Amino acid sequence: MKSQGVLFSDLFDPDVIGDGPKAGFDVSGVPQHFAALKYGLKRANIGYAINGSDLSNLWAAKGTASYPLSINGSTFFAAGSSGTTTSTASVRFIITTSAGAWEVISQHTGGSSGTIVQASGVSPPGAVSVQYSAVENAGSDPGGSITNTATSPTAFASLPVIQLGAGGGPSTSKSISFSITIVYFNASSQAISTTNVTFDVSIN
Repeated sequence: MKSQGVLFSDLFDPDVIGDGPKAGFDVSGVPQHFAALKYGLKRANIGYAINGSDLSNLWAAKGTASYPLSINGSTFFAAGSSGTTTSTASVRFIITTSAGAWEVISQHTGGSSGTIVQASGVSPPGAVSVQYSAVENAGSDPGGSITNTATSPTAFASLPVIQLGAGGGPSTSKSISFSITIVYFNASSQAISTTNVTFDVSIN
């Protein structure tokens, strides 16, 4: 289908999640459908309507669809208090079930110990695997370590995790910060969701 000589596929983003509404306009018998408007921005009306509403009210404009997790842009923190003992602090993102449930968990030891689930949720519809990457932020102290079991697309069943951890003995003081990127893929190996968060750990 075209609007003023432009293909619909050049006007709207593809339906990579699989829940894009279908309209009564077929191509070779297949109803047209694109990314639902809730994932992106509305474009100008294109002059085709269904039930009196322009199709631009159904689908996300080309180049605007995005499917990040609810934690996108968040910072997660863990702090260990060394005192006279060795202490540790860590923050991790982990897939907890083969269906793609996830959690962000912080842990600390030394003086006191604790484990906190800071956030949780489900993976985007249509996602079957995930990949992580990490970059140390400017001003971060040295001495942190990254554990990453999904440096390439990895199935949920293996419960992939990325963790930033640090430790130190008495009188240690350090503050470590990494930017974490979480990318989900569908069964066709297409990237369908990118989420960026920050992990901060400190030892005092």
